[in-house]
Amino acid sequence: MFKKTIFDDEQLFSTLLSSFSINVTTFFRNPEVFKTLREEVFPYLETYPSIRVWCAGCSSGDEAYSIAIMLDELGVLHKSLVYATDFNPRVLNEAQNGLFPLNDFTNFESNYINSGGKKELQEWFEFEENFIEIKEHIKKKVLFFQHNLVTDASINEFHLIFCRNVLIYFNRNLQKVVFNTIDDSLCKGGILVLGESEKLPEKYKYNIIYNNIYKKDY
Repeated sequence: MFKKTIFDDEQLFSTLLSSFSINVTTFFRNPEVFKTLREEVFPYLETYPSIRVWCAGCSSGDEAYSIAIMLDELGVLHKSLVYATDFNPRVLNEAQNGLFPLNDFTNFESNYINSGGKKELQEWFEFEENFIEIKEHIKKKVLFFQHNLVTDASINEFHLIFCRNVLIYFNRNLQKVVFNTIDDSLCKGGILVLGESEKLPEKYKYNIIYNNIYKKDY
């Protein structure tokens, strides 16, 4: 009975999820995804006069900052904005600071290289004794704010949406709500990136670019 109540009460579910969710992420996680974006997606997106990206369920900000770094490397950050949202205000506050453990940098750098990065990743960080900090010109292009994928409406129209390893926390009915919000938020020709274990329902007639990277052609 208690289990049924949790999943049927959206507000209760979100509250509990905020308390118990484990925010596991890292810079350029799953490098092959970023490599595909670099080679197949961004050459197409950079033809737009402006680029809007939504990183839904951004957690500590690693993914959102990774996207901004790639946009900067490709020379299109000046006309781009990355919206980074999460329902958990605590992780949003941490993400906005742009601070990460120095010990994690080696892993960040390895992922960046495997994603096809051509520069030195350290160019985008300030180094301190025990931590690293994202440089200010990257921070200014990433907008963090609170948003609940289940209860809140679409926030804009985007050319690229990341929603990786978020849907696994929701039951099927709540996933339908989230997918509707994503579909409402993705422009014609826009790109959707899901997690490795997440699939787009058949009702959405997107084209598959690579594994869980989809293009909306309507």
